[in-house]
Amino acid sequence: MDFFFNTDGTELNVTRTSEIFSTRQLSQELRLASTGDSRLQWIAGGYYLDEDKDGALGLVRQLGVPSLRSFNIFATNKTKAYAIFGELYYNLTDRVKLTAGVRYSNEKKDDYNELNFVLANAANPASEVNLGLFGNINYAACGPMLCPNQSRTDSRSWSDTTPKLGIDFKLQDDVLLYASYTEGFKSGGYNDYQPNNPVFDPETIKSYEIGAKTDWMDGRLRLNAAAFWYDYSDLQVTTFFQSLTLVSNAATAKVKGIDFELLAQPAERFNFGLSMSYLDATYDKFDVPYGVCSAAVLPLNDPGCADVSAVTPTPAGSRPLGSPRVVDARGNTLNNAPQFKGNLFGEYTVPVGNAGTFTFFGQVSHTSDIYFNAANSPAAKQAAITLLDARVGWTDARDQLEVSLYGKNLSDEEYFHNIVQFTSASLPPPGVAVPGQGTVITDPFAVGHALGYPAPGRTWGLSLKYRF
Repeated sequence: MDFFFNTDGTELNVTRTSEIFSTRQLSQELRLASTGDSRLQWIAGGYYLDEDKDGALGLVRQLGVPSLRSFNIFATNKTKAYAIFGELYYNLTDRVKLTAGVRYSNEKKDDYNELNFVLANAANPASEVNLGLFGNINYAACGPMLCPNQSRTDSRSWSDTTPKLGIDFKLQDDVLLYASYTEGFKSGGYNDYQPNNPVFDPETIKSYEIGAKTDWMDGRLRLNAAAFWYDYSDLQVTTFFQSLTLVSNAATAKVKGIDFELLAQPAERFNFGLSMSYLDATYDKFDVPYGVCSAAVLPLNDPGCADVSAVTPTPAGSRPLGSPRVVDARGNTLNNAPQFKGNLFGEYTVPVGNAGTFTFFGQVSHTSDIYFNAANSPAAKQAAITLLDARVGWTDARDQLEVSLYGKNLSDEEYFHNIVQFTSASLPPPGVAVPGQGTVITDPFAVGHALGYPAPGRTWGLSLKYRF
């Protein structure tokens, strides 16, 4: 995949970014399951993954100012992962079933990363840098001192054993109550485009859930409900640091929620459904990167750089210069975790004999406020949004050909799928006056710019389906 886009937030062609990625992947899963009708049933299996990723990212600044730099980053990542798993199901009675399972996961990653800088100067302005293929920059024109290269080679392995326990209880034939406890594991990895923050740790989760699945009125009414609690350790969170993507680990985070679903058929040709969810998702502890700890900010007693030392080699328990400045996100809402989501739909069918069937469908959905960064910055917030969709379809009498006219976001709401906020790496810490201005920064994310990815507006379409 190739991407080319403007990253300066203006109509001017000041900075341009190019990204090129390629991926090769082989994966396979094998499962074996018991047969028969005995009280004890089982399933066992294994999983294998072999993946190679290659990528290149280039940023070119076009002003020709000596303080501005252009760079290329090349990255190669190889992953080999395998897992073995098994589950036992035991029917204690005709109405009670017990579940116990375990999974062992192992993942090894090899990473190579190379960073090439091109510094602008009068003899070699940045505007002369070739934007074609990465590697075509004329390094000889600026000399080795102006084109320093950095490279990194690393290999890491992560593994974990995660259990699963559950119980199902059939209160009656159409009413199932259940409870489960599950642990999960997500391996660590590399920030290929972040030389100072190359590695992030594995993420683990403990999940608790209780719920009910019920059918009523001979299956014409279905009610499902669930309550859950997720306890994350080292939650992997994507942030943006120095204009590049950075995955870092929140120490802990907790998610509590309730899901509700209703599906009903009050008449032969009419169906409707309602789903709602409530979420309370917060970081227990998370230091969000928002700049760089340089020698210039250390004398300002920056709380985000309290554990950074300018001494070389870096003393034990300290971080080196160039490490991220951080802001405490304790108690903030998780990224992309709206507190409330709701959806209501209705569908009505009209048979027309040998001419087929017409279907009329309408839907309204609502999503509450969403924050797109862990700092919960107002500039990276999407306000609550309500969307309307509709569809009119026709199916032939043999149920093979289907033609539909659909509309999405009929009220033409303007909103964003994602907002990326870039911050200034040179700001003083919150509460410290800007030198020469006397201005006190209270929000470390107040300076910089935000890049929004707009969702489609009102959309009309025609779809054709044929079933063989």
